[in-house]
Amino acid sequence: EARLEDAATKLGCGFGGLPPDAVAVGKVSPGTFAERNKIQTGYLLVALNGIEMKELNPERFREILKARPVRLRLQIPQSEEKEKIVKEVVKQENAVT
Repeated sequence: EARLEDAATKLGCGFGGLPPDAVAVGKVSPGTFAERNKIQTGYLLVALNGIEMKELNPERFREILKARPVRLRLQIPQSEEKEKIVKEVVKQENAVT
């Protein structure tokens, strides 16, 4: 679990997917809170502030991410699962750009 309390500090990572579906870390910016807390691409976001992803809608998800403090509970997938997640996130990012 990572906890960000400082309102002036950005999280420094992007996500692929939106709740109530699976949400994974899509990218981590260098020198940010996410990098300092060893958050990596492909990690699964399980809960925000104790609320599981399956219980959130996209709007509430975005509100919680912007608010401080925010607690992120992450799950480190197995290597094969992580590779699949990273490919899916890249595919989503390419579809957007």
